[in-house]
Amino acid sequence: MNLKKDCHPYKLMEFAFIAGFLLIPPLFANPVSDVQIKNPFSWNVIICFLISVILYIQHKFDNRSVKKESVFLQNVMNSAFFFKTFGCLVVTFACLNYLCRSFGWNKNGLDVDFSQSNPFAILLTFLFTCFYEEIVYRLYFPEFLKEIFTFKNSVLILEIIPVAVFAFSHRYMGWAAVFNAFAAGFFLRRTFLKTHSIFTCFACHFFYNAFVFLLACFIH
Repeated sequence: MNLKKDCHPYKLMEFAFIAGFLLIPPLFANPVSDVQIKNPFSWNVIICFLISVILYIQHKFDNRSVKKESVFLQNVMNSAFFFKTFGCLVVTFACLNYLCRSFGWNKNGLDVDFSQSNPFAILLTFLFTCFYEEIVYRLYFPEFLKEIFTFKNSVLILEIIPVAVFAFSHRYMGWAAVFNAFAAGFFLRRTFLKTHSIFTCFACHFFYNAFVFLLACFIH
């Protein structure tokens, strides 16, 4: 795997900013607190969302000449992958949660008490964070790696790196959450590669988070 010589300096500077602001900080985040659960929405969430919107517009501009398929067929395929991916996310969560409870791993990061939180603030936070995570981890990061590196014999490595970074960005919730995020990152990236629709990935991610939130509220 070698660095391409014709990579534009702007792309490298842009990635340095994205890495410093969006990719690296979550890797060193402190364990989630009750205050963060009750009041999850913040200006940082809004800023991350706005950055992701800019990245999405940039992506659309760079790929404006790409030939598009039939809208009907695309919608059918996107719907099929939505339900398939959403099901995979839920099953993975259920299996990991079962294992955590069976082996007594109390601090598993998959069982959070949302009973004292603001439902509107939680769902609004999910809406913003799911979008920027999909843009950054499923679209921008892996495509950037493929753009600056020659990957003839290392496609798998370039695909695993963003999934691994996404997974370890959930380490503040516990190791079970890391494994859960790794599986989720794999399923969501595969969905993007198959559908070329970041909004299908976003919908899967958002409704999955909303499902887990409602389930947690029901349990507690």
